This record gives sequence, structure tokens and C-alpha cells, in this order.
Amino acid sequence: MADKIEIDDSTVEILRNALKLDEFFPNMSADDVNSFFPQSGLYDYTEKEYVLHQGEAGREVFVVVDGMVTITQMGEGAGSKLGTLESGSVFGEIALAKDGTRMATAIATRASKIFRLAYPDVEALTTGNPPVAEHLKALAAKRLDEN
Repeated sequence: MADKIEIDDSTVEILRNALKLDEFFPNMSADDVNSFFPQSGLYDYTEKEYVLHQGEAGREVFVVVDGMVTITQMGEGAGSKLGTLESGSVFGEIALAKDGTRMATAIATRASKIFRLAYPDVEALTTGNPPVAEHLKALAAKRLDEN
């Protein structure tokens, strides 16, 4: 399991941009992130460590803060690489649209820092901020169209 690490200012900036939070939280600090997302956190993943597995239950949304994550999907007895994500990329949002079932596997391609946005925090964030909810829905729809 990845180790939880402290959030710094560069992490906050990446989260604000990736999650489209500028309109709502233009002066967000690391303390604000911890306050707004109390069940979430920044985690340190080692090279080749799994972040999530295809088919498992889960509704967390992830943001690559530093490093690289490879997304793969099994189908018809063979696996295929769907893409490689780097800093600022969001993943895991498809499970929000697919009843909480992971549609792909994510593996840290190299040592990575990944912010894990817990589902209760996702709900709180999207309930009060329709543009953020639309952004996450649009990301999920785009990824579903690509598959």
C-alpha cells in the first residue's frame, strides 16, 4: 500500500488545475486541501505499484501529481495499453459513471505521487460545484467513448 505524504504548494496548484477548482478556490492552500478533502490525501507509489485494478469496486478519483501512470485493460483474454498519464492527469472517474466498477488497471510506471480523492469528498465537491461535476462527467464520457 502506498504511503501517505504531506501536501505542498505545488501539489495544490496541480489539483486546482486538474479538478478545475480555480473558480471556487482561487487561493487554495495545502491546509485548505486537507480541510476540504478530509478523507483524501497524497500518496507515494513505488515503480510498478498498482494504484487500482480492473473489475474492483471503487469510486475514488485520482490525480497524478508527479510521476507516470500506465492504464491497461483486459479484454477477450488479452490486455492492451490504453495510455500513459503524467502530472495533472485525472483518472478513475469512469467508475463514477459505471456503478463503482473499475474499467481498467492503473500502475505507477515510475515512482509517483498521486492524490487520491475519496468518494465522500468527491460527493461533497461535486454537490456544491456543478461545473466541477460537469468536468468529471465530461472526462468520464470522453474516456468511455475512447474505449
